Amino acid sequence: MDLNLLKESGKHRAFMPRRRFRKLARDNIQGVTRPAIRRLARRGGVYRIGNEIYEEARRALKNRLTEIIRRIVHVMDSGTTPGHERKMGNPIYGFQ
Repeated sequence: MDLNLLKESGKHRAFMPRRRFRKLARDNIQGVTRPAIRRLARRGGVYRIGNEIYEEARRALKNRLTEIIRRIVHVMDSGTTPGHERKMGNPIYGFQ
């Protein structure tokens, strides 16, 4: 069957070769969507959110994650103690 004879629409559309989807390169922090930020704000008790808050929230989230990952790498290099987790404000209960 000659694919050039098939039309773009209609009964034989299933036989048309698909165009390859190209993934757009973008910063991963943009994966934190506006609705996700809105849900976090709702959980925190916020009623209304301005447009400039979304980029600020992404910036704050990225800074916090960078700090957490930096400290985790440091702990993994040196061995963990409960004191390291307490410095981050996340105490682990059950240790003396």
